[in-house]
Amino acid sequence: MDKLKKIIIIAIPIFIIIAIIISIIIYFLLKNNSGGKENLPPGEIEETSQYSRENLSKVMSHTEFYTVANSIQMYLDLINRRNTYNSDEEYLDIINYTIMEILNSDYINENQINSNNIGNYIENINEKVIYVPIKISGIEQNDNIVSYVTYGFIENLENVYLKDIYVIVNFDIINTTFSIEPLLNNTLDIENIEVRKTTQSEIKKNENNIFTYEETSQENIVKKYIDTFKKIILAKPDVAYELLEEEYKKARFNNFEKFEQYVNDNKDVILSTRAEKYLVEKSDGNTIYTCIDQYQKYFIFIEDVYMDYKVILDNYTLENEEDIEKYNAMTNQDKISINIQKIIEAINNKDYNYVYNKLNEQYKNNKFPNLEEFKNYIKSNFYDINILKDSMANIDGNVHICKIKISNKQNQIKEVTILVRLLEGTDFEISFSE
Repeated sequence: MDKLKKIIIIAIPIFIIIAIIISIIIYFLLKNNSGGKENLPPGEIEETSQYSRENLSKVMSHTEFYTVANSIQMYLDLINRRNTYNSDEEYLDIINYTIMEILNSDYINENQINSNNIGNYIENINEKVIYVPIKISGIEQNDNIVSYVTYGFIENLENVYLKDIYVIVNFDIINTTFSIEPLLNNTLDIENIEVRKTTQSEIKKNENNIFTYEETSQENIVKKYIDTFKKIILAKPDVAYELLEEEYKKARFNNFEKFEQYVNDNKDVILSTRAEKYLVEKSDGNTIYTCIDQYQKYFIFIEDVYMDYKVILDNYTLENEEDIEKYNAMTNQDKISINIQKIIEAINNKDYNYVYNKLNEQYKNNKFPNLEEFKNYIKSNFYDINILKDSMANIDGNVHICKIKISNKQNQIKEVTILVRLLEGTDFEISFSE
């Protein structure tokens, strides 16, 4: 019995020590999980309550990308309505309530947002704007919720750039609902933005937070690419310049100033362009969308992941091996036809240098000793936009005499004669007959 008492006496302090150690371990585990934020001010989040940016991945789906973008446009439209009618107090209360129904509940709680201070926690927009998405990355929060970190910009209806926009969009894929968390005054690249761990198991449905998945047909994807790139090139040509395929960018423009000149020369055409024909191909793990607009201008999108792409703006600057093989297998008549199309496309692009360098050397020296004189000739003898209607070629020795009909956007027609001589490989030279 005495021996048992000694064991009990010894065991009690050991048990107490073990209990203390376990309590300390649990305390620190809970502290780490909570981010140590017992006394943090509203809206401030400790880094341990966030996912590492390494967990983010590029959006792989066309559907995801534009469904997220549509949600942001809906949010911006609501803000515009709020600021347009802010003198009507009754309407302002309604629209504030509507906006709060699509804001992230954690964002609302942390910043203690209500109808009186909501203007401090949303974008300041006083006109109708167009949202242009550039990058979107996503992370799975739980079985229901996916969070998307987004970067884009807004422009007005005249395609004037206003400002960059960073937003986190949360999708409940079960309830098809969403919530918005604005990242106001963000200075970080999208890759460096941390995403909070949500406290929600779902995003409850209300009248204003329901999303509809975007259509994903190839035709719709092509239209979206054209439409988005048009907005980028008109409002932020510096961003468009960086989206150009590197080899093409060096060969066609060489520097940003030349690209900016291209944009200015073609602004009216870019504004009205739309995809009329398209071809979708796979090559080296990429998807290539070749689009031809109503003016027979080319837009080629080389896609790795959706909206992670490079652009080529014509069909004549670069030639790949496949193009060369196809050209070499053609009849001379078909080669002439292809070369005429290249010349007309270059004239439409105001790429006078390309056409000037294709002139027969003797003809060029006698007729156009400098590029400026050649520009004036083209402007006098061709339309601003030339749509190739018909062509007929006769052969005189090794020179093909091509009589072509071109029309402008008003369907006025004129005839032009171009002399074409095939050279080695895919090269050729031209001259114009008066």
